[in-house]
Amino acid sequence: MVKRSFELKLNENLEKIQIFKKFFAGERQSMQFGIPMRWLDPGVHDSSTCYVCQNSAVVSLNRRRRKHFVYKGVPSALLPVPHSDAIPVPALPTRSPPKNVDATTNAYTQNQSSGEEYAPSQATAEPILMSQEHLNALVRKLDLSKNKAEMLAADLKSLNLLQPDVNITGFRSRQQGFMSYFSANDKNTFVYCNDIECLMAEMDVEYNADEWRIFIDSSKRSLKAVLLYYDNSKSPVPVAYSTDMKESYLSIKCILDVLKYGDHKWRVCCDLKVVGFLTGMQSGYVKHGCFLCNWDSRWSGNQYSRKDWVMRAEEEIGQLNIINPRLVPLDKILIPPLHIKLGVVKNFIKSIDAKGPALPYLKTLFPKLSEAKIKEGMRD
Repeated sequence: MVKRSFELKLNENLEKIQIFKKFFAGERQSMQFGIPMRWLDPGVHDSSTCYVCQNSAVVSLNRRRRKHFVYKGVPSALLPVPHSDAIPVPALPTRSPPKNVDATTNAYTQNQSSGEEYAPSQATAEPILMSQEHLNALVRKLDLSKNKAEMLAADLKSLNLLQPDVNITGFRSRQQGFMSYFSANDKNTFVYCNDIECLMAEMDVEYNADEWRIFIDSSKRSLKAVLLYYDNSKSPVPVAYSTDMKESYLSIKCILDVLKYGDHKWRVCCDLKVVGFLTGMQSGYVKHGCFLCNWDSRWSGNQYSRKDWVMRAEEEIGQLNIINPRLVPLDKILIPPLHIKLGVVKNFIKSIDAKGPALPYLKTLFPKLSEAKIKEGMRD
């Protein structure tokens, strides 16, 4: 029934399109209405003022009866008004003659009687010419590619809006000065910086390893490493990028080795998964999953109420879920605050007394949380 109604509505719209074509072609003298149908904002749905609800009977009518069906108007959908003495049939629109064209300039001439000439409110005597630094900043703001940046510079040059010493073709090789500081593997799937200090000098940035942090993370497409300034006053510097390396212990070890982490010893920003790789821990749901203490996730007692877990001492491979040597010292790892907040909230919920008034109150705040999730994920 719905499919049939859709086909009838489609055929009706096609017929209206043909009427419009005949009207503009001169084959039809007038339209079926003088004022078309007007749709307004219906606001909150109400069946008494809803156009669809009031005309729902048209869905069950066939094509022959639909022609005689009288649609009901509502305040949000005003029905079309036919032609009358107050609304006469408009004359057929005629094409206006083209504007006068000046043969010398090949441009349209403005009619003098159309209005006064436009006068800018604030006109300067001379245009301000754009320098090379200003043009480079504009290209960066617009995020233009090499070709588009060169096209923009060429247009500005043709309008005499650039200073004489501005180079419009400099965007073709703007990366050449940095390419010597990067190396790539044979398949061009892994690119890394081979000289951090020279790269910073080329960028005219004063480099101090203690003021920079290395951020390591991966997505579905790539694994990257970026240097971040401690107060974000300087732009991030990408130093490693790979499209085929996964987030694993060997991949992160390879990145730290090619970047010569031992010479710089940056602080590392990463999530808890990368923290596990940096400390050489086994991934997955393991018994001793904390890299700071000997917390036992499978202890039969109330593990969330105990606060005196022994700190990890000298790490021995094969003990306490340590399977690889540590890549960076623990004091160089910046623990992500978001993961800490989520873990604190989780442990707080787990430590709440199930028979007290706090847990029922939390259930009222999260009504969609099922009892099964509370039992398995939030309670022991």
